[in-house]
Amino acid sequence: MNWQERMVSTPDVLKGKPRLRGARIPVGLVLGYLADGARTDDLQRGFPI
Repeated sequence: MNWQERMVSTPDVLKGKPRLRGARIPVGLVLGYLADGARTDDLQRGFPI
């Protein structure tokens, strides 16, 4: 899967910060959870889209 299919940045949502497409979940938040050791299935349960 191409990362560009999952992320979007628009100036009117979250002041243009990259976010997950279809949600107001910043990419930086997800990366922070992953850096702290969260598993992807935990994130999918915590942030269903």
